[in-house]
Amino acid sequence: MRFTVGCVCALLFATTAMGACPGDGPEVVLDFFSRAYSERSEELLDMVMAPDYTWVTVAPPEVDIFPREESFDSSVRMFGNESVEWVSLEFREGFDVVEGVEPGTWRIENLLATLKVKSVGAKQPSVAPLCVTFYVRKLEGEGGGFEVFREVFFEGEGCVRK
Repeated sequence: MRFTVGCVCALLFATTAMGACPGDGPEVVLDFFSRAYSERSEELLDMVMAPDYTWVTVAPPEVDIFPREESFDSSVRMFGNESVEWVSLEFREGFDVVEGVEPGTWRIENLLATLKVKSVGAKQPSVAPLCVTFYVRKLEGEGGGFEVFREVFFEGEGCVRK
């Protein structure tokens, strides 16, 4: 059974000190990505990534596109790596949620994120500032919810707000 971000969010957050799910809009996916990384949870990552998810990196003049399986497997390998002490993915305030071209879709853009990875034995974590846009869709049916179907990382000129 595949759970949706919207219905699972309420269940997960209700059992934590964080309280209720922080909203029913597309930006709820940010909480799921953050939790997936901090908890090193394959299940949470699987919930937020759509079956047709693609990851795009834009570093002018190069553009690389990775299918869901490759992106998912890469994160899961990092989660399970014994030399990784902890991981965090944090999103800053000030992003924009813009309606997409297709009904029930949005872009979360101008989003600044920081990926931190602390290796065992390292004094300081590796810190990677990221500029990202998430393409999100609302799921229809019982429970509804949201999922990310495309994630675009920008480096260099594509990263507007450094």
